[in-house]
Amino acid sequence: MKKLYIITSYMLLTLMTLVMQGCLKEQEDVFEDSPIVRLEEFIDQYRTVLESSEDGWVMDYYPQSDQSMGGIAYIVKFKDGEVTAWWEKDTSKSVTSNYAFKKSIGAMLTFYTYNEFLHYYAEGRATTELYQGYKGDFEFRLDSIVGNDHVYMHGKRHNSVISLHRFSGDPVEYLSKVNELSESVIMDALLGTYDHYDINASVNVDNRQMVYTITDTNTGTAHNYTRPFTFTPDGVRLYKPLTINGKRLTEFTLEKEGDLSYLRGKDEGLTDLRLRMKVTGYVSYPDYAGTYTFVHRNGSNQERIETTVQLVPNGDGKTYTMTGISLQPNAFTLKLNYVPSRGTLILPGQIIGTTEEGWDVWLAPYSRRTTDFLGTVYQSTNYGMELQHDEEAEGFLLKFSAYDPTQNVAITSFTIRFFSGSTRMDSSTNMPGEEWYFSGKPYDADDANYAFRLYYLESLIKQ
Repeated sequence: MKKLYIITSYMLLTLMTLVMQGCLKEQEDVFEDSPIVRLEEFIDQYRTVLESSEDGWVMDYYPQSDQSMGGIAYIVKFKDGEVTAWWEKDTSKSVTSNYAFKKSIGAMLTFYTYNEFLHYYAEGRATTELYQGYKGDFEFRLDSIVGNDHVYMHGKRHNSVISLHRFSGDPVEYLSKVNELSESVIMDALLGTYDHYDINASVNVDNRQMVYTITDTNTGTAHNYTRPFTFTPDGVRLYKPLTINGKRLTEFTLEKEGDLSYLRGKDEGLTDLRLRMKVTGYVSYPDYAGTYTFVHRNGSNQERIETTVQLVPNGDGKTYTMTGISLQPNAFTLKLNYVPSRGTLILPGQIIGTTEEGWDVWLAPYSRRTTDFLGTVYQSTNYGMELQHDEEAEGFLLKFSAYDPTQNVAITSFTIRFFSGSTRMDSSTNMPGEEWYFSGKPYDADDANYAFRLYYLESLIKQ
């Protein structure tokens, strides 16, 4: 019986091996070439297409896995293992480096030698919040080629889709027009109708984000869609298509009619879609000048503090200076940046002076919460608070709100901190001197803890 079992088991194993070999033989016959050969052919196709454009490609580049910074325009030209890049942020030059294809779970394009333009969003900085850079990529997994005029890939680390569109023309001229449009566009909302759909969108031009609400007026059903975008010379291109009444919308063209501005659909079948551009609470640069009552709250007791300050235009159309904010007259002032696209002012983190010992004195953004009064202090000019005109308030009132291009930090306050490079002085044992205290908070050497902090900024009210 035991012998019969052994023989039967051997026969079964032999039969299974033959069946498996037959299956493998069938699988091998599906493709004429091996996977390695097919991958090489795939890479050769990409190389041929990318190098076939004499003037290169427009690259819509999106840092961040959630595309929260919006898209940035590049022109990239591929030839004989080299890539030359032009960038909307610096049109004064081009930068050439090397590129290659790699085999890593499929085909991958890599900009493997340093390029200050192409690596800008991927390289880390010596700061806490930017140690990973802006979470961009310089290596991309290849996805598809569409009609030899469009190439799609996605970042190896952060997964954002990067699209390349065949380009013909002068790179500097293209990107200069992109800059001209992006700096001149004024809108924070879009309004319009198409067929039986009402379309409303909030727009953040600086972060290049559109959040759409599309309502079917026949059923009353509404859906929300977030669409980051990249500027083009004559409009914007969306990160991914928006479907309206079964039609795919990918691009808009900007057009003007009298004092009104519109975005018109550029895609086939959607050229009669037109959305009116709108802006709320817009204030022109010179209209911010004046004397204000600065309102904020003091620490955990939420005591209301009012200080008289002045906003003084610097005459460059871009910045203001706030005076009257320091305890000692003219000990320090604050710089605010004007945002033409929204007509607002940004109070960012900034260096306001230097101590006798050589420490940088920072007005540091502070994400202090009102629940447990804890938070994080940032040595950064990227975070701060934004001032926008409240059209519904009496008089001329500017309301503070958190400003953070990454949309990950809720700034509510500021504090004075001393830094040497990225090293912060321990404020519990080294209190700032009286010259770094804010007005509106009487100096008390025995209880000076709150005098160098601006908690819970609320508003500026014009006097």
